[in-house]
Amino acid sequence: DLTIETVPLRIEGREVKRLRNKEIACVKVVWGGPAGENATWELESKMRGSYLDLFPGNFEGEILLRGVGL
Repeated sequence: DLTIETVPLRIEGREVKRLRNKEIACVKVVWGGPAGENATWELESKMRGSYLDLFPGNFEGEILLRGVGL
Protein backbone atom coordinates (compact mmCIF):
# COMPACT_ATOMS: atom_id res chain seq x y z
CA ASP A 1 0.00 0.00 0.00
CA LEU A 2 1.63 3.23 -1.17
CA THR A 3 -1.07 5.59 0.11
CA ILE A 4 0.27 8.78 1.69
CA GLU A 5 -2.10 10.41 4.15
CA THR A 6 -2.21 14.19 4.16
CA VAL A 7 -3.94 16.35 6.73
CA PRO A 8 -5.14 19.95 6.42
CA LEU A 9 -2.87 22.26 8.42
CA ARG A 10 -4.43 25.69 7.90
CA ILE A 11 -6.59 27.91 5.72
CA GLU A 12 -4.55 30.54 3.86
CA GLY A 13 -7.18 32.33 1.85
CA ARG A 14 -10.79 32.63 0.79
CA GLU A 15 -12.24 33.47 -2.60
CA VAL A 16 -15.72 33.59 -4.08
CA LYS A 17 -15.95 32.38 -7.68
CA ARG A 18 -18.74 34.08 -9.60
CA LEU A 19 -20.46 32.22 -12.37
CA ARG A 20 -23.40 33.52 -14.40
CA ASN A 21 -26.04 33.04 -11.71
CA LYS A 22 -24.11 31.36 -8.91
CA GLU A 23 -21.42 32.11 -6.34
CA ILE A 24 -19.09 29.38 -5.09
CA ALA A 25 -17.03 29.98 -1.94
CA CYS A 26 -13.58 28.37 -1.97
CA VAL A 27 -10.76 28.29 0.56
CA LYS A 28 -7.05 27.76 0.01
CA VAL A 29 -6.04 24.81 2.20
CA VAL A 30 -2.43 23.98 3.09
CA TRP A 31 -2.05 20.22 3.40
CA GLY A 32 0.82 18.52 5.22
CA GLY A 33 2.22 15.04 5.21
CA PRO A 34 5.42 13.05 4.84
CA ALA A 35 6.13 14.66 1.45
CA GLY A 36 5.92 18.21 2.84
CA GLU A 37 3.30 20.91 2.34
CA ASN A 38 1.18 21.79 -0.65
CA ALA A 39 -1.88 24.00 -1.17
CA THR A 40 -5.12 23.42 -3.05
CA TRP A 41 -8.40 25.29 -3.49
CA GLU A 42 -11.35 23.42 -1.97
CA LEU A 43 -15.05 24.10 -1.56
CA GLU A 44 -15.58 26.01 1.69
CA SER A 45 -18.77 24.09 2.49
CA LYS A 46 -16.99 20.74 2.15
CA MET A 47 -14.07 21.84 4.34
CA ARG A 48 -16.38 23.32 7.01
CA GLY A 49 -18.27 20.04 7.10
CA SER A 50 -15.13 17.96 7.55
CA TYR A 51 -12.64 20.27 9.31
CA LEU A 52 -14.55 22.89 11.32
CA ASP A 53 -11.56 23.44 13.63
CA LEU A 54 -9.60 25.09 10.78
CA PHE A 55 -12.00 28.04 10.69
CA PRO A 56 -11.30 30.69 13.34
CA GLY A 57 -14.12 32.27 15.31
CA ASN A 58 -16.63 29.44 15.05
CA PHE A 59 -17.28 29.35 18.79
CA GLU A 60 -15.72 32.65 19.80
CA GLY A 61 -17.30 33.96 22.98
CA GLU A 62 -19.56 30.94 23.42
CA ILE A 63 -19.53 28.51 26.31
CA LEU A 64 -20.18 24.93 25.32
CA LEU A 65 -21.86 22.74 27.90
CA ARG A 66 -21.85 19.03 27.25
CA GLY A 67 -23.75 16.56 29.32
CA VAL A 68 -25.37 19.27 31.43
CA GLY A 69 -29.15 19.40 31.54
CA LEU A 70 -30.55 22.90 31.23
